[in-house]
Amino acid sequence: MKNLIFSLTITLLAHALYGQNGNGNGNGNGNGNNTFPTNGYAGIGTNNPNKHLQVNGNVQVDSTLVVSESATFSREATVGEDLIVEGQIYAPNMESTEDNETNIVVIDQNGQAKTMGLANFLVGAYSSDCMLAQLGTGSSTSSVAPVWQATGVANSSTGYLFTGSDCPAHVGIGTSTPRSRLDVIGTTYTDKLAIGVDPSLMSARMHLKFNLIDPNQTDILKIENSTRQLLNLDNDGLLRAREIKVDAVVWPDYVFEENYELMPLEEVNEFIQENGHLPNVPCASDLEEEGVNVYEMNKLLMEKVEELTLHLIDLNQRLEEQQTKINQLENK
Repeated sequence: MKNLIFSLTITLLAHALYGQNGNGNGNGNGNGNNTFPTNGYAGIGTNNPNKHLQVNGNVQVDSTLVVSESATFSREATVGEDLIVEGQIYAPNMESTEDNETNIVVIDQNGQAKTMGLANFLVGAYSSDCMLAQLGTGSSTSSVAPVWQATGVANSSTGYLFTGSDCPAHVGIGTSTPRSRLDVIGTTYTDKLAIGVDPSLMSARMHLKFNLIDPNQTDILKIENSTRQLLNLDNDGLLRAREIKVDAVVWPDYVFEENYELMPLEEVNEFIQENGHLPNVPCASDLEEEGVNVYEMNKLLMEKVEELTLHLIDLNQRLEEQQTKINQLENK
């Protein structure tokens, strides 16, 4: 009986030592931890492990799993809390929704992870408008900051960025607190500008069209500095400015040249009687239809002033000659 008790004691002690030291090739540190040599493999559910740790079956991690190099899962892995990977994760056999070299990982409504092309992901993920999330508790929906959306149009290679037609989005460039739909702090550049008009209907490099919504607001363009107004354009086409300088190409000083043919006043009178306006000056109907060129009209006005001056000089000379003859006759 004593021999039987002694044999059972030795057997239980051996099992205890075996459980603490692993498979006989590991070393126990006395603190309940088992270690293995750097060139050894440990197998659970397999007699021929070919990795440092190979598990044939399910693994449950209730705390934190740290993978310093790589981990291969043939089927499933369940992580209770955190999974920290300091290396890289490869999923060559993950189901893909499309054939695309640049894919991202998404989770469908069934909880299955799949890969999807980046372009389609942006269209699908950001298809909603401003109400993007159900925040808080209850049924109230709060409006969160919208995101830019990229999409394409059928039979077109052009992409679009937009926030939605009903989205109260304020986009800021150079500022984190935009004050309007688009607020740019800094330098901007464009070679075309359409305001209030369909870009496809532009008839100029800069095309502005305003709808008169408020009848009391007559000004459509205003430029001012910190002290005064510099330029103002109202809805009737009246342009007000402090001063406007027009570059002159040719100025009518040619009237005073010797070879200039000054039209005699008799011919001027005949032209006026026949045409109803001065020679070399557009008629009223042409100006009403085509408008007035400020530079050309000022040049013509100066031309007529200089011609009139020459006529006055000529008349003055004639008057002086007549006065001389009168004086001579009176002195006889």
